[in-house]
Amino acid sequence: MGLQIVMQLRTAWRVIAAKPKQVQRLLLPPFLLAMALKAWISVRLTGDVWPDLPPAAPISYELAVRAALGLALAVMALLWHRAIFFGLRAPLSGRLMLRYWGQGAALSVLALLPFVPLALGLVPRPAIFAADAISLWLVLVFGVVLAQSAGGKGVAWRAVWTGSQAIAAAALAVGLALLLQAQTVAVMAMATLHGGAAFLLDGAVTFALIATVLTLMARPGTAPRRT
Repeated sequence: MGLQIVMQLRTAWRVIAAKPKQVQRLLLPPFLLAMALKAWISVRLTGDVWPDLPPAAPISYELAVRAALGLALAVMALLWHRAIFFGLRAPLSGRLMLRYWGQGAALSVLALLPFVPLALGLVPRPAIFAADAISLWLVLVFGVVLAQSAGGKGVAWRAVWTGSQAIAAAALAVGLALLLQAQTVAVMAMATLHGGAAFLLDGAVTFALIATVLTLMARPGTAPRRT
């Protein structure tokens, strides 16, 4: 099992490293636009690009940031899954995009369920680590459905479940959740020194994690890819 996890990570990172132009053209622009909006709003409200929006910030700003990040992630996911799983020349239509984003919305709702007890105050705040791990586990287990739909292939959700994949995804999810915790600690430490540096560190780590998770969702190495 440990070897399987290492192989999945190595394959994912090799896919990313093998496609620097696609990373620059497909992933960076929407992410940078979303981060630029977040930085602009933070400066407008706090005078600095870091920390995040204060609790007293108008809800309209909070919604704008969340909408921008969500839209950026949706665009990044569709373009990246097409590139790594089906090739840039795979057909892309409005119907396919709607189907993909519909599947993505369903997966997003599923991934948000572990955070409901936190939002309702039913569990203590430190339980966010467990919520992160469970949420990432769900994304890694069922994400291949989304990746396949980027190329117009329909896959039943129940068809992607296997015991070995679920166990491997659980180990990966715990590791990624630990990285999220480390990111928070590192960024907060950097914020005490320089807000701009903390913002850049947060953005860089977030981008790397997004690229890694999106690639792992496609289960690279388990199916042939076309480039």
